[in-house]
Amino acid sequence: MTGPFEPHLSFLTLAVADVRRATRFYEALGLTVHPRSGTDYTFFQLNGLVLALYGAADLEALWGEGTTGDRPRTALSHNVSEPDRIDAILACVRSAGGQIRVPRGPTPWGGECAWFEDPDGHCWEVVYNPRLARDDHGGAWLSPRSAS
Repeated sequence: MTGPFEPHLSFLTLAVADVRRATRFYEALGLTVHPRSGTDYTFFQLNGLVLALYGAADLEALWGEGTTGDRPRTALSHNVSEPDRIDAILACVRSAGGQIRVPRGPTPWGGECAWFEDPDGHCWEVVYNPRLARDDHGGAWLSPRSAS
């Protein structure tokens, strides 16, 4: 490995017009809704990758205004093993010509994340989630929702 960005993808997030409709579509294709899904988003556990469905407006609120419309409506997530790796990746993004959309900051679920855009406008989330299990290859595995 030559830089801080490890060779893995954790989440593929699609901005959808109607989360319930999109969820039914992917269920009809044979995917199973993960128990950690919510009312405004749906997770499907794939093979070491999570497919996430979010409303387009909700995603735009996360990654910064002006990213929907003609722009890509897909977000890629790169989970890191420790929060300080986020800063190292953002430094590489800046020097490689990418744009930081949202600087590193806390998340409502107890992690940290930042959003950047590659030179073609594709949005990436770099995220530290202490509750996400990762395998030796960087695959992301959701645990069941804990009883609360």
